[in-house]
Amino acid sequence: MKLIDKYSLEENMKKIVMAAAAALSVFSACAAVSGSGSNFQAGGKNSGKILVAYYSASGTTKAVAKKIASYLGADLFEVVPKDDYTSADLDWTNKKSRVCREHDTIFGSKANGTATVSDLKKLPVAMKGKMPDLSGYETVFIGAPIWWGIDAWPVNAFVEGADFKGKTVVPFCTSMSSGLGRSGELLHELTGENNGNWLAGKRFGTRASESEVRSWIDSIGVK
Repeated sequence: MKLIDKYSLEENMKKIVMAAAAALSVFSACAAVSGSGSNFQAGGKNSGKILVAYYSASGTTKAVAKKIASYLGADLFEVVPKDDYTSADLDWTNKKSRVCREHDTIFGSKANGTATVSDLKKLPVAMKGKMPDLSGYETVFIGAPIWWGIDAWPVNAFVEGADFKGKTVVPFCTSMSSGLGRSGELLHELTGENNGNWLAGKRFGTRASESEVRSWIDSIGVK
């Protein structure tokens, strides 16, 4: 091989390595921004400004969350329990199922829907993956299905680990028939005092339409 060819080859290899390193650096930076791996999905015009975080057991809450994120061009974050629920775990008709045993831990002899923050803390639920970096967000939507009159407790892991100071927080929930109850208020109490400007929550049925979701968003003035 000629000396000049060898030199050119070495220079080209250096350029390739440098380009790969630069690409890796950009990828790492993006991952650090989301801080949440596959649980996080970047949005459009409001990416980095509006976040829609949700826990969904059957896919109903996920569908509403995606409609909100799509309409606003917001980022999407799925709260996934570290020890995720199986179909058998979620069988509320089986008194020995995981979700029913957890219900008994939280409520004890209390009526459904009457749990307090102290009750919720009896059952800590760890979240899989990292919390997203909320520092740049102005508005955070938080969604979950209603379980026995309160927000499904896996979403508590996100709420307890978040700093909402200076942000607008908008709770929403889904259910077949149960009302909103104190679900949004309970999440607010879970974060501590003066932790964000919390708006009144919204309940959606199991087949929330695009127009219903958009009308609600328009009514609360989030753009």
